Amino acid sequence: WTAHNLQPHETYHADWAFRTYRGVLRRCDGLIVHSAAARTALEARYGNLPQSVIIPHGSYIGLYGAPRERQASREALGLPAEGKVLLCLGTLRPYKQIEALLDAFAQL
Repeated sequence: WTAHNLQPHETYHADWAFRTYRGVLRRCDGLIVHSAAARTALEARYGNLPQSVIIPHGSYIGLYGAPRERQASREALGLPAEGKVLLCLGTLRPYKQIEALLDAFAQL
Protein backbone atom coordinates (compact mmCIF):
# COMPACT_ATOMS: atom_id res chain seq x y z
CA TRP A 1 0.00 0.00 0.00
CA THR A 2 1.25 3.52 -0.72
CA ALA A 3 0.43 5.93 2.10
CA HIS A 4 -0.13 9.41 0.72
CA ASN A 5 -1.95 10.90 3.72
CA LEU A 6 -2.41 10.24 7.42
CA GLN A 7 -6.15 10.26 6.83
CA PRO A 8 -8.53 11.09 3.97
CA HIS A 9 -8.73 14.80 3.15
CA GLU A 10 -12.49 14.85 3.48
CA THR A 11 -13.30 12.84 6.56
CA TYR A 12 -16.95 12.91 7.49
CA HIS A 13 -16.57 10.03 9.93
CA ALA A 14 -13.11 10.36 11.48
CA ASP A 15 -13.51 7.26 13.64
CA TRP A 16 -14.41 5.13 10.61
CA ALA A 17 -11.48 6.52 8.60
CA PHE A 18 -9.07 5.82 11.47
CA ARG A 19 -10.25 2.23 11.87
CA THR A 20 -10.12 1.66 8.12
CA TYR A 21 -6.58 2.99 7.73
CA ARG A 22 -5.41 1.05 10.78
CA GLY A 23 -7.04 -2.11 9.44
CA VAL A 24 -5.42 -1.69 6.03
CA LEU A 25 -2.02 -1.15 7.64
CA ARG A 26 -2.40 -4.29 9.75
CA ARG A 27 -3.33 -6.42 6.74
CA CYS A 28 -0.97 -5.24 4.04
CA ASP A 29 2.31 -7.00 3.37
CA GLY A 30 4.32 -3.86 2.74
CA LEU A 31 4.09 -0.12 2.84
CA ILE A 32 5.47 2.57 0.56
CA VAL A 33 6.02 6.00 2.11
CA HIS A 34 7.47 9.11 0.52
CA SER A 35 9.75 10.11 3.42
CA ALA A 36 11.05 8.98 6.79
CA ALA A 37 8.94 11.72 8.38
CA ALA A 38 5.82 10.25 6.78
CA ARG A 39 6.66 6.81 8.16
CA THR A 40 7.20 8.28 11.65
CA ALA A 41 3.88 10.14 11.50
CA LEU A 42 2.00 7.03 10.37
CA GLU A 43 3.55 4.95 13.13
CA ALA A 44 2.72 7.58 15.75
CA ARG A 45 -0.90 7.62 14.63
CA TYR A 46 -1.58 3.96 13.85
CA GLY A 47 0.99 1.95 15.79
CA ASN A 48 3.24 -0.75 14.38
CA LEU A 49 3.62 -0.65 10.63
CA PRO A 50 4.37 -3.41 8.15
CA GLN A 51 7.78 -3.49 6.52
CA SER A 52 8.15 -0.23 4.64
CA VAL A 53 10.29 1.34 1.97
CA ILE A 54 10.83 5.01 1.21
CA ILE A 55 10.23 6.00 -2.40
CA PRO A 56 10.36 9.80 -2.74
CA HIS A 57 7.99 11.55 -5.12
CA GLY A 58 9.49 11.84 -8.57
CA SER A 59 10.90 15.03 -9.98
CA TYR A 60 9.80 16.72 -13.18
CA ILE A 61 13.05 18.64 -13.54
CA GLY A 62 14.21 18.46 -17.12
CA LEU A 63 10.83 17.46 -18.55
CA TYR A 64 9.71 20.99 -19.29
CA GLY A 65 11.40 23.65 -21.34
CA ALA A 66 13.18 26.63 -19.88
CA PRO A 67 10.90 28.81 -17.75
CA ARG A 68 9.53 31.97 -19.34
CA GLU A 69 10.45 35.36 -18.06
CA ARG A 70 7.86 36.76 -15.68
CA GLN A 71 6.73 39.49 -18.08
CA ALA A 72 6.31 37.03 -20.96
CA SER A 73 4.23 34.76 -18.71
CA ARG A 74 2.01 37.65 -17.64
CA GLU A 75 1.47 38.65 -21.27
CA ALA A 76 0.67 35.07 -22.32
CA LEU A 77 -1.92 34.83 -19.53
CA GLY A 78 -3.40 38.27 -20.18
CA LEU A 79 -2.33 39.59 -16.77
CA PRO A 80 -1.30 43.17 -16.07
CA ALA A 81 2.42 43.91 -16.04
CA GLU A 82 2.36 44.80 -12.34
CA GLY A 83 0.40 43.54 -9.37
CA LYS A 84 0.16 40.45 -7.25
CA VAL A 85 -0.93 37.10 -8.64
CA LEU A 86 -2.35 34.27 -6.55
CA LEU A 87 -2.22 30.71 -7.85
CA CYS A 88 -4.09 27.85 -6.23
CA LEU A 89 -3.77 24.40 -7.78
CA GLY A 90 -6.15 21.53 -7.29
CA THR A 91 -9.79 21.12 -6.49
CA LEU A 92 -11.31 23.79 -4.27
CA ARG A 93 -12.43 22.04 -1.10
CA PRO A 94 -13.49 23.44 2.30
CA TYR A 95 -10.53 21.91 4.18
CA LYS A 96 -8.16 23.98 2.03
CA GLN A 97 -9.55 27.18 3.60
CA ILE A 98 -9.47 29.16 0.36
CA GLU A 99 -11.54 31.97 1.91
CA ALA A 100 -8.85 32.50 4.56
CA LEU A 101 -6.21 32.48 1.82
CA LEU A 102 -8.12 35.12 -0.15
CA ASP A 103 -8.56 37.27 2.97
CA ALA A 104 -4.82 37.09 3.67
CA PHE A 105 -3.99 37.82 0.03
CA ALA A 106 -6.23 40.90 0.07
CA GLN A 107 -4.19 42.28 2.98
CA LEU A 108 -0.88 42.12 1.09
